[in-house]
Amino acid sequence: MWADSDTDVDFLNYSEVAEMIADLVADKGLLPLSIGVFGGWGMGKSTTLKLVEGELAKNQDRYLVVKFDAWMYQNFDDARAALMSVGEARAPGSPSGAWNMVKNRALLMMMMRTKPSTYSWKNPKRGAKMDIRMMLDGGEAFLKQMIADEVQETLTLDFKRGTMFKDGNLDNPNKVTLGAALSAFANAVGGILVLGVDARKNPEGVDCAGELMPVANLGKAQTTLTQAVGDLLQSRQSGIRVYAIPSVEHLGSGYLVVEVPASDQRPHRSQADAKYYKRAGASNYIMEHYEVVDAIRSSAAPTLRLGHELTKGISRPHENRNEARIHLALTNVGKATARHASLQIVGVGPYNVGWDGLGENVFMSHYSGTRTISHIPELVIHPGETRFICMLLLDVSDVKGQGTKIGGVPDQRTPLKITYRCNAEHYGGEPEVLEIALHDIYSASLF
Repeated sequence: MWADSDTDVDFLNYSEVAEMIADLVADKGLLPLSIGVFGGWGMGKSTTLKLVEGELAKNQDRYLVVKFDAWMYQNFDDARAALMSVGEARAPGSPSGAWNMVKNRALLMMMMRTKPSTYSWKNPKRGAKMDIRMMLDGGEAFLKQMIADEVQETLTLDFKRGTMFKDGNLDNPNKVTLGAALSAFANAVGGILVLGVDARKNPEGVDCAGELMPVANLGKAQTTLTQAVGDLLQSRQSGIRVYAIPSVEHLGSGYLVVEVPASDQRPHRSQADAKYYKRAGASNYIMEHYEVVDAIRSSAAPTLRLGHELTKGISRPHENRNEARIHLALTNVGKATARHASLQIVGVGPYNVGWDGLGENVFMSHYSGTRTISHIPELVIHPGETRFICMLLLDVSDVKGQGTKIGGVPDQRTPLKITYRCNAEHYGGEPEVLEIALHDIYSASLF
């Protein structure tokens, strides 16, 4: 029985496969090229790759072979970042210029897939907006490049040393530092916090990426940080994400990247020291009382608008009577999610409408002339989303000798007017009037 380990001795006659793969790699017309080797446990996949490496070694000046064991990085969020870091570590022993060629091609492919226009390689010192995917895809090599380019801290980018973690834990002073950074980003326009890079002042006195200072015990630190970002802000900021970038040079260590989105529930207080922070320029500062009050007053809220669509309903030609259906929908044009959305209909005139077509899961209460229409379960409308709220029925008849009637009322030559108010949690709209022209009603009823 053979041992379950790869070998450069071809016991399974896979040399022909290895030669074929090497020929494909050598064909410049096929680049860029990805080749997958598939097979069950012990079928010889690793041996085949080792044979391919042997074929490529016959042209040592042309190829750089980078070995990457994905199992070693199965607990990290981004395998591509780990792959790039492994390639960077392999560079010192590579043939002259080979790694530069491979790295440049890899970065070019990566940037094409991650919106390169959001970050300027040509002029990084000016603090162009950073795309977090570029950082995660580039891994440790990308962070080194940021240091080489003296990338500055900006309104949306902040660096912190990895030494703020002690054996993967945060002590109280460092919780204060972290809470201030999270609060500042959340109360401004959001941003990216990089833990494991120390900021240093350049000759102009501007804080720039200065030195790698990785986070030890990366796995535990990521768990600690993920819990901390949920506990350190009041009110809690949803959507904060924590990513890990492994270090190849420092086994078990690495870097943590925190993505803080812009918040529509400002202000957010740091629970570590019970203070409100805000980011201005490349610094965090404690908010004044009037700034906190203004933030509370101006915090984003949902804004609901009522729209309608007319369709034909039941037709009764033998009675010269048709039905028009008014579908009402709410659109959230605000920046915050509308929860418990409802529609209050204060008045309808001069024609009568029917309430029998409200639909399933629609609840209507009637008090003092006002009908409140809501959904069970609650109706949630996200920003930019339109949701159906209810349907009203309008009877249109043309009986000989009686003239045209709409909702049992003679044609008044005026539009149907629905006075309404949109409501949601933290939102109460002003009364508005929806007018539906008569010719639209007649067109829908198709007389």
